[in-house]
Order: sequence, then structure tokens, then C-alpha cells
Amino acid sequence: MEVVTANQRTHPPTWALLQRHLIEAMNEAGYLFLNKYTREDGTLLWREHWPGMDGSDDAYESFYTFPLFYALGGAEDYRYLARKQWEAMTWQFTEYGQLHREFDAYYDWMHHGESYLYFYFLALSEPYTLRDYQCSVRFANFYTGEDPEADNYDPELRLIKSPINGSRGAQLQMTAEDWSTHRWVLGHHIFPFPYEDIPDVPGPVADWEDDAVFEKILAVLNQRMAKGDVPINLLATTLVTHAYLYTGREKYKNWVLDYLSAWQARTVQNNGIVPDNIGLSGQIGEYMDGEWWGGYYGWHWPHGGTVLLEALTVAGQNAMLLTGDDQTLNLARSQFDHLWELRQKLTTSGGFLIVITILVGTIIGLCHPSCQFNFGISQVPLPMLSGFCVLVIQIGLIILSRLVVAVAMQVGFVLSMGIRLTILNTFCGLVIMRWHKRSMRFVEMTLPQRMSTFNTGFIRIRLFVMLWSN
Repeated sequence: MEVVTANQRTHPPTWALLQRHLIEAMNEAGYLFLNKYTREDGTLLWREHWPGMDGSDDAYESFYTFPLFYALGGAEDYRYLARKQWEAMTWQFTEYGQLHREFDAYYDWMHHGESYLYFYFLALSEPYTLRDYQCSVRFANFYTGEDPEADNYDPELRLIKSPINGSRGAQLQMTAEDWSTHRWVLGHHIFPFPYEDIPDVPGPVADWEDDAVFEKILAVLNQRMAKGDVPINLLATTLVTHAYLYTGREKYKNWVLDYLSAWQARTVQNNGIVPDNIGLSGQIGEYMDGEWWGGYYGWHWPHGGTVLLEALTVAGQNAMLLTGDDQTLNLARSQFDHLWELRQKLTTSGGFLIVITILVGTIIGLCHPSCQFNFGISQVPLPMLSGFCVLVIQIGLIILSRLVVAVAMQVGFVLSMGIRLTILNTFCGLVIMRWHKRSMRFVEMTLPQRMSTFNTGFIRIRLFVMLWSN
């Protein structure tokens, strides 16, 4: 092994000093967050009861960066705090009813994936903890077919039996209570309608909070979506890969490769396009009258193909980690290639219109006052009214840009979602640019002021996304 010897002193680069300054600020910020939002035992200062299947992912996400932060150079305290908050969230949501045997009783792998990033990061901060070793085996066995209480996997057909799965097994029917905390969200216009042919429920947006309407939607979801395998279940390969990294047992490696291979075969069967719903018999489109699209977290609902593509990519990366073969990424690559082939070229006039829109937004964005607003942290010495004016201007910019796009589409210009997101990102970039102009003052701020600055930028960007989306 080559030995590198340091024989002289030098001044550290500026980026390294700023990085250490940021880490020190984050060391303080974590305690402020904990003191404000948690009890002494680490549980959230929140509700006594919480129904439905959703929620634990958000709790874990509130603290999942603690072990990662420690692994990257945070204070020793965060190794202890990471463990404490993991245990606290697990206990609290077991009491609520979402967790069973320290794992989500049942939910989808978009949300499982969010939750168990925390578990994976714990291994970065404390890789030799016996309890984590044991949990990794138990959690993986929920999906390999080795745990009789968690009937999630059909080893003969190589499929996970439902999009809604977990430590209580696959759920072939969803209840109104399962969705009780999510209905108000799904009625928002940013979410497409699951299907356009739900009887007596016209789209494109429906009132999920209307019990009569929701009953009809739920019936169709149970009929078409609740049973069988979906691509997002490929995110379970990370959990099983994690068990392999702990144990070295070949059965976990083989399961990951075998399950990915099953989806590769289904894609070949479907003429090169990943089908997003597989029935319990292994048939593509079994509950969708033979259609290859329409599954839960599939090509259409609720977020389009983005999450599906993420699942394909993650599964390919896990397989490459286990084998060293980058050909395992070909399934994901093939779908990106298909989408690229379907691209639409923007006309010259349309492109000119986009450039003008961006320039107008840039000019207005750079001219407004450099001030900020805050929600609850009042130590920033800037008037709330000025910040409110900035917010109004920014909302006005987004409305203006949407009007320009609407006019362009009326006169025949083709504006794809990619182009619309480009405009959105440009406006968000302007916010960050204005924020960055204050960054020289950032190191002189008190900690609450820094937190307010971060919150300000984040809230503005979320507002942009919400106002832009359809």
C-alpha cells in the first residue's frame, strides 16, 4: 500500500474553513430543533392519536440526517442522538399503530424508502451494532418469503403481492381509515386523477374529502391497484442489500438479482416498456383489462414516471454494488432512452418566447429589494411588511409566467413539462441568487437568524412549486 507523508504545513483552503464553520453551526442547530419539537425522551410534541397508514416516514425524515451528519464530521453527540431519535420515533409510531415489529405494518415503498434511509445511515455512524444487524435480517426476511407473519413475496412468480406491504404482509384491500390522513392532499390540483373513467366521478380533480366521492374512488383503487406487483417495490432491494452487507449471506444477494431479473423479463414481455402493474398470477395488466399502465406509483399516478424511474435506478445500483457489473443498470437506461425518443422539439418561436420570459423574470427578480420574511423567528431585523411585498412580487412572477405559457400554448407553441420546469427552476434560481447575495452576511448572523434565512429560501421555493404545478 502506498504511503503518503505530509512534511509541511499550509493554510487550509477557504472552502474547508467554511465547511467547518457550517458543521459547527449545525452542531448547535440540532439541539435547538430538539428542544423546540421533542420531549425529553425524544418523542415528538405532537398528537395523542394518529390514524391511517401514513406518517412514520415524515417522523423518521425529521432526524434521519443525524447519523449521516455524525459520519461526515458532526459532533460525537449526534451519534448518541441519532440512536435516541430512531428509538423514540419507532416507539411513538408503534403506539400510534403504524409500526409493527419495529417496521411499518404496511405502506408503499416510496414511503418505506424515505423511512429506512435513517436505518441505512445508522450503519454509517455505528456499523458494528448487534441490534442493527438483527434488525437488518428481520426486515429483509419480511420480503424474501422467510417470515410467515409477513406474507409479502411469491418466490415462484418472483413478485411482491401488493404495493401496500410491510411487517404485517401484503394488503390486498385498502380501507378508508388507511387513507384518512391523506385525503385532503390527494384532492389538490397538483395530483392527477387516478383514472379518468371512475363512475360518477368526473375529473380532472375530485374532492377526496367528500365521503361519497371517496367511496367510489377507493372501490376502483382496490379493484385495479391494491393487488399485485409494481415497479416501486424494487426499492425493497435496498433493504435486502443492506442485510447482505451486514451478513454476507448469498441468499440476500441472490434475492436482489432474482427480483430485478423478474422485472427485466416483464419489460421484455411488454415490448421494452416497464409495465407498472402485475397481477397475482404474474400477468401484466391483470386488473387493468390488459393495460400495462395504471398501477400504484406507476407511469400515471400519483407523480408520473419519476418515482418509477428512481426505483429502477436504485435497484440497478444495488445489483451493481453486489456484482460490480454496470449492465444491471440497463433496465433503467432503457426507460430513459424510451422517454428521450418521445421528446418534442420546441419551435424557434417558442424558444424565443421562453428566453424572453426568463429575461423578464431575471430583470424583475434582480430589481426587487433584498429583504426577507420569517415565520416565527423574529430576531431578523427586517420588517415583516417588506418581506411580504417580496413574496407578493414573487407570486406575481409565477402567475405572469403561467399566463405567458398559457398564451404560447393557445397559439400553437409546444411547451413540454421539461420546459415548464426549466422556467420554474430559473425563478427558483433567482431566489437562491438573491439569497446568495446575503451569504456574506450569513457568517455574522446569530443562529436563529441563520435558521430563518434557510426557512425563508425553502418556503419560497415550495410556494413556487405549488403555484406552478397542475
